Amino acid sequence: IVMDVEGSSRSIVSDLPTSGSSGATPLRFDFATPGGSVAPNTDLAAHFRATLADGQQVDGPSVTVRYEDTRYDWQVMSGTFVTVHWTDGGTTFGRRALQIADDGVRKVSELLGVTERDPIDFYVYADNSAFYDVLGAGARENVGGEAHPDIRTLFAQISPGAVDDPWVGVVI
Repeated sequence: IVMDVEGSSRSIVSDLPTSGSSGATPLRFDFATPGGSVAPNTDLAAHFRATLADGQQVDGPSVTVRYEDTRYDWQVMSGTFVTVHWTDGGTTFGRRALQIADDGVRKVSELLGVTERDPIDFYVYADNSAFYDVLGAGARENVGGEAHPDIRTLFAQISPGAVDDPWVGVVI
């Protein structure tokens, strides 16, 4: 299987065992990533490539899937510019995080004289462990948020009781 990662020039290639028999052979690939190797909300384009006995390679049709963090039942709320995804804190928390994010994008757009047209996703993790699982092993221990402009996605660790703290606006 060959997988192309959105926003990257790299491909992930993995061998799949086959029976060696002729005719139709069903193939299945379960994709598991170590933390930080592929960020949630990333599109992966994948196709199977068969190498025949004579060395010729044949590529199958491509399919695109979005890699999601399925560990949680996300609550989702969309605003003018941003869609916020969060796990803890209820509707009040989500509404406040969305307001801060939308206001931030609006202010920066006005400051820079640009018009924002494409959606921005913002994933808010309530605890450090889940947040650092997404960032991966190489993340510094004092990171509160991270932007991935290639997939137009923000990630932050904000506990439900901290959404009104002044540093939250800075992180977002």
